[in-house]
Amino acid sequence: MQQSFRCALRNYTEQRLNLTQTDLNRLLSMPFRLIHVVAFSCVFLFYMNSSSSAEQHLSFTPSDRLPISGHLTIKTGNSVREVALADLETLPMHEVTASITVEEPIKTFEGILLRDVLAYLGALDAEEITVRGDDAYAASIPQKDWKTWPVLLATRSEGKPLTLRQRGPARVIYPMQDFEELNHRRYRNRSVWMVQEIQW
Repeated sequence: MQQSFRCALRNYTEQRLNLTQTDLNRLLSMPFRLIHVVAFSCVFLFYMNSSSSAEQHLSFTPSDRLPISGHLTIKTGNSVREVALADLETLPMHEVTASITVEEPIKTFEGILLRDVLAYLGALDAEEITVRGDDAYAASIPQKDWKTWPVLLATRSEGKPLTLRQRGPARVIYPMQDFEELNHRRYRNRSVWMVQEIQW
């Protein structure tokens, strides 16, 4: 058992921590109980560096298939209704070039300005809205954001509907490349993808 554990630890440290062979040999020569402590510490540090509870993360393996739903659920008070993305796309379309997460390349998104979407829905003067993704992640967006910047509800990229890999069918895009003040964690946290619901 000790031998198999040491082999597993060797594989993990080589892949995740990039230790040299000398460092690995020193680590594996430690008493077995101490190795347990070191292994737990490595796993804990890797987890802390790779996740944040304040940010939205994919909980599935993304694909290039189109999302099943082409509708958004709109909730206000006791009212619930469905709005088709195709109907929203009859509004003026705009482009934003942005990269929201470190793993995404900079790309051009097309969609409807959030202020136009909210005017269409009758929520332009709401103090804030809550946008919820298909993975249950939700973020509140204050009125100041859509009245100050051209925040986009993106539905397309390069003229094609957003796929699951692109975190469609719709996603909130802040123009971070155009406005330096938007390059902040608070706005990345509000950049909800796989948008399923808007509520105010």
